[in-house]
Amino acid sequence: MKRKQILILLMGAMMALSACQATPEEDVIVQKAEQQEKLTQAADVAPELVGKSLREQMNIPETISFQVTDSSGKHIYTADNAPVNVPDTDKASTANAIRDDFTDEDTKIWTEAFFGNAKVWKTEEYVATKSDYMDWINQENENWEQEKENLASDENNRAYIENYEKEHQDRINEMTAQMETAPETAPEPKYEAPEYKLVQSEDYQTVTANGYYNGFDITGKVGDMEANLSIYNSDWGTGGYYYLQTPETGYPVTDEFWKMRTEEIPNNCKYSEEEAVQMVKDLLEKLQPGNNLTVKEINPTYNGSKMDELENSLDSQIESYIGYQMRFVREVNCMQENTTMYSGTDDEEIEATYIPFGYERVEVYVGDEGITSFSWSDRMQEGEILQENVEMISFEKVQSIIEEQIMMKDADMEDIEVRQKVVSVDLGLMCVRKPNDNSSFTMVPVWDVYEIWEEANIESDLWADTELTINAIDGSIINRGYRY
Repeated sequence: MKRKQILILLMGAMMALSACQATPEEDVIVQKAEQQEKLTQAADVAPELVGKSLREQMNIPETISFQVTDSSGKHIYTADNAPVNVPDTDKASTANAIRDDFTDEDTKIWTEAFFGNAKVWKTEEYVATKSDYMDWINQENENWEQEKENLASDENNRAYIENYEKEHQDRINEMTAQMETAPETAPEPKYEAPEYKLVQSEDYQTVTANGYYNGFDITGKVGDMEANLSIYNSDWGTGGYYYLQTPETGYPVTDEFWKMRTEEIPNNCKYSEEEAVQMVKDLLEKLQPGNNLTVKEINPTYNGSKMDELENSLDSQIESYIGYQMRFVREVNCMQENTTMYSGTDDEEIEATYIPFGYERVEVYVGDEGITSFSWSDRMQEGEILQENVEMISFEKVQSIIEEQIMMKDADMEDIEVRQKVVSVDLGLMCVRKPNDNSSFTMVPVWDVYEIWEEANIESDLWADTELTINAIDGSIINRGYRY
């Protein structure tokens, strides 16, 4: 177990390090006139290839294989018949996109979309009672006794036990002090009618020099269940969230390894997959009319309320699925955005002058109750298409760039052994930020190289993320952290 945890932490560290690359010079950051022209340069397609797929037009292979080793022999990158994924379309387009902050009008639109005419009220802060604190203290003691028993099995953990014992006691003392001033019973709810506007948070501004946070938070009834809805704008991003408090909590099976082992398990959700997708599309159309969001991924969900019983044997314990988890992304002319785990840069120097707007994420859960959870972070809005069919470099050139550049992200880790496995190379779209503008972007076709750390010995590609992003138009390298 410890080895697995260490490997996962190391994978996370490598991902973080790959994002923290040196800041390019200003003349590299600013897109030059000729680079802008390429965004609108039409592809020169031979007459006999017109109407054929991009894979056929560009003679793109189904798989890619190579092995690259650095001069020290410590860094090895391998692609062993890794799939090359290309959208089933005959063109790649470029388009404008902008950051789409929420407005006061959105508070009404979202309330109507999720609650209809049901009763809603301002979300009230939960007030913990003395009995709540007593339950938490008892649970903390129980958890610590179990953890101490596990640690005691190894004599080398004696120092850890002493440190953890102190931390445990500090938590107990803090909760005990809070319990003394807590009320015996929770106050009666006020059920105040909401104001349909985004309200500035003064608490947020007290801890950030120039930051802002404007939010809207309500609770309402959906049948006999309560649901919470919140939307916000801030200096670092935007978000809209809805959560229905259902008896069963859907947990997604995202790992292809488990999907294959559980593929015969029926999904007992009363909605078919097609009905669930259409339900979400209808909702998205209400929230942002005319959007170009399409479903990227659908995973079955099982009853997470029984996690304690299931342990790790999903294939033998799950009797049926209870719904679906879906992820939606932007699409232009049948080409979708590529996904990434990146959410910004950790470079303090850059953060001092620029906070990257995070990558848009739309994630939805559907069960028998309908939409049970909805998350839309860093909302975007597509603008005009710049070029319907833009000129791209050959895949032969792309592969040569991959083999030349794949080692660069780990060049500073010369004393660490690195074994990276390429699991796929995907052609898709990416929102690249425009020069000197934190809210305007250009959607361009890119090649993303998805990798995992071979030493992790993981059975599937669940941990894979893009480690190299190549502009498919001119072959330049795009820093996912800085978004240029």
